[in-house]
Amino acid sequence: PYRRLSGGEQQRVKIAVALVGRPRLLILDEPTTGMDPAARRVFWTLLDEIRDQGVTTLMTTHQPDEAGTRVDQIAVINRGKVIADASPAALIDHAPVWFTCARHLDLDPLRSVLGPGFEVVEVEPGRYRVNGDVGVSEISAIKAWAVGHGSSQEVTVVRTLEEAYLDMTGGAAW
Repeated sequence: PYRRLSGGEQQRVKIAVALVGRPRLLILDEPTTGMDPAARRVFWTLLDEIRDQGVTTLMTTHQPDEAGTRVDQIAVINRGKVIADASPAALIDHAPVWFTCARHLDLDPLRSVLGPGFEVVEVEPGRYRVNGDVGVSEISAIKAWAVGHGSSQEVTVVRTLEEAYLDMTGGAAW
């Protein structure tokens, strides 16, 4: 019986039922909840095939990075209001930049290099966050600055859809 299936198996049954009749619009609410990694991979492959057949899909998820690689458009909803509606790439482009290096660095010179409109914060030793409209030239400047100020290791710069989401929503979980 259905009730004896695991959460992931129940999700797969729900998706199969939703596909009966070849709908033109597929609405999925947290479709990968309860699925193990292998089942999620199968789901995303199936969703790609469905999209290739011209089916429009509307999906809710709390896994922005998982969805960001598979969707054309993301609407971010916070407190019942749409606060952003753009492609994953556009949302990521506006995410804060995080960078790490092996040592604590004095940030005042970096603030001068980046100029007004940027906020640089050391979140924990060796881990930094840059807020502002950080583009390719600013990322290059951050890397060059860190190396020029004694960072002996390659500076790793990270920008993710999850960071964009947390920045837009204020990072609040509740």
